[in-house]
Amino acid sequence: MPFFCMVNFLFFYFQDKRESAKKERKSLKEQTVKQLKLLRDEKKKYKVLQKEVDKMSKLMNEDEEDEEEEEEEEEEESESE
Repeated sequence: MPFFCMVNFLFFYFQDKRESAKKERKSLKEQTVKQLKLLRDEKKKYKVLQKEVDKMSKLMNEDEEDEEEEEEEEEEESESE
């Protein structure tokens, strides 16, 4: 009889262990899916912000070029006088 009790105990012990490992794997998988979704969202936001920064940079460069052209024109006018 004690041998049967020991086998029964071991069976339920390992069954419980297997179920908790299964739950943990499921939980980790769900966390991974959440993290991947958050990462994709952050990448989208980053791309949008990068485009805005590029536009602003381009506008600033154009403004600087326009200012340089105006200064050159003013210098040419002052030299011609």
